[in-house]
Amino acid sequence: SNVLEGVELAGSRDPELIVLDGSGAATPPIAAGATLLVVGGNQDPEVAAGYLNHFRALTADAVVVTMCEGGPDARVVRALEAVVRPGTPVIPSILRPRPLEEISGERIAWFGTAPLDQHETIGGHLERVHGARVRHLSSALADRTRLREELEHVDADVFVVELKAAAVDVVVEEAVRRDVRVVVA
Repeated sequence: SNVLEGVELAGSRDPELIVLDGSGAATPPIAAGATLLVVGGNQDPEVAAGYLNHFRALTADAVVVTMCEGGPDARVVRALEAVVRPGTPVIPSILRPRPLEEISGERIAWFGTAPLDQHETIGGHLERVHGARVRHLSSALADRTRLREELEHVDADVFVVELKAAAVDVVVEEAVRRDVRVVVA
């Protein structure tokens, strides 16, 4: 399989760590030294700790609950704590973009997948912490059609993107066409 070939190639480079990502019902077909379950704190607790996540929680070495903006949803954290093995940490977290290059003073457009209700938080973070001048915030990175429509109206000197397929085949291509700098976050 491609996963096994990728692990073999990565292992040949003598890394300190190899990270394999499963998604939804997919789990990498290889034994791991440690397993991390990541669950959205905005999910229904029965979904977050039930269905296939029940099994994943039982086999995880740690559980990270994302999107805990106003503090973790205690119901989701409690539901997961009830199904993990004793001693397995359940860790609430928030996600913030961290550009891999300097963007201070730059007029930027942000492209990600966070919901619209997070735009104010993300924009404020990019301005306050990274010194950017935010001109556009997009949640369309998972919707290429909407993303292309948005790009027609974006006026920025730097496109800051989460690294996803559409970031490369839509945003980066448009940035190259316009001679706009791209920064991965």
